[in-house]
Amino acid sequence: MVAGHTEIPEGPLKFIYAFHMPLFFFVSGIFYNKGNLSFKDFLIKKVKTLVIPYFFFTLLALCLMPWKMPFLHVLVYGWDGENFYTLWFIPVLFVSELIFFLFSGHKRVFILSLAIICSIATYYLSKSHIDLPYNFNIVPFALFYISLGYAAAPFIILMKIPGWRTFLYGLILFVFSSLLPRLDMYNNEPGVFPMNLLNSLLGILFTFAISQRLNRFTNTSIIKAIRFFGINSLFVMAFSPLFQTYCYSVTHGIGKLTRIPIPNDSLPSIIFRVILPLILVYFTTIFCRRFLPFTIGVYGNKKGATS
Repeated sequence: MVAGHTEIPEGPLKFIYAFHMPLFFFVSGIFYNKGNLSFKDFLIKKVKTLVIPYFFFTLLALCLMPWKMPFLHVLVYGWDGENFYTLWFIPVLFVSELIFFLFSGHKRVFILSLAIICSIATYYLSKSHIDLPYNFNIVPFALFYISLGYAAAPFIILMKIPGWRTFLYGLILFVFSSLLPRLDMYNNEPGVFPMNLLNSLLGILFTFAISQRLNRFTNTSIIKAIRFFGINSLFVMAFSPLFQTYCYSVTHGIGKLTRIPIPNDSLPSIIFRVILPLILVYFTTIFCRRFLPFTIGVYGNKKGATS
């Protein structure tokens, strides 16, 4: 996701966009668990873990972004159109999970039928160009992946994918991602229906296959770092755009002072726009978890995050 919001070549960008946001909502479906909560209690839980952190980080972004943002517009309508910020998906996830609460108790066949209906609704909404506040027109798009993730959870967690099949999935994904238009959930653009949707599911399967390969290196520093940023993905998405913006300004300023332009695909530029922001996110995350626990939905004397 971080790389997807930097100036990288179109080829890798299309590959990332093919499945990165579908993967997020699919995984949300896998881990969806309302337990024995009533709708009221579930709503309160989601307000604490999604809505309050969203508005906290939104206000923070509005105050710290180096360019002028339409403050009132963002608070009323959310991050839409040209007013882009990477946390646009949180209100969509919030509403989608509330709606899914009403259906999650049904049998798998019903859930899969819901996914099909949502995919058709996504197609027609994309053609009608309906825009709703807080990107709520994307809710059917998100529900499609949440429903599939929820239905597939018992199988995909136990699935064992051999190495040759992982390579085959990656190869097919790369080819189709290059040929198909970009799948863009933020702009409610599903691409070529249903080919882009099927390609996104292949990307999700490929990601799970890769994660199985990486499990062999559980105790390595790289895997520990990936897990840290995965667990704290909210902070990554909230702070990385801010740090990337300022780091980009630094590289641009250095280029002006030295009169030596720094290409976006050069190693110094990648370090300043990707690696350095992640290092800053790491220390900011530790600070927030310790001193601002409400940003992850923790209140009182509780230890750890609620989900």
